[in-house]
Amino acid sequence: MSSAALERQQQDYVIVDTNWPPLTVFAPLLTAVGIVVVGYGFLLGFLTNRQLLRQRDGPSPPALTPDVPTPAGVS
Repeated sequence: MSSAALERQQQDYVIVDTNWPPLTVFAPLLTAVGIVVVGYGFLLGFLTNRQLLRQRDGPSPPALTPDVPTPAGVS
């Protein structure tokens, strides 16, 4: 990147550097949100695995008996 390009972008860096709230707030916030999302993913995986094991080990639902066809003209 040439120095002219850096000079054009310097105002953007000054705005970010002097704005309130300081950008140091966002790193811990994003870290906390990431931890919550990963924890939620593990929770869903655990609950899904538990449900799959329960379905596999539990009794099978009763088999449905097929409907006997009714002849035409008979109610």
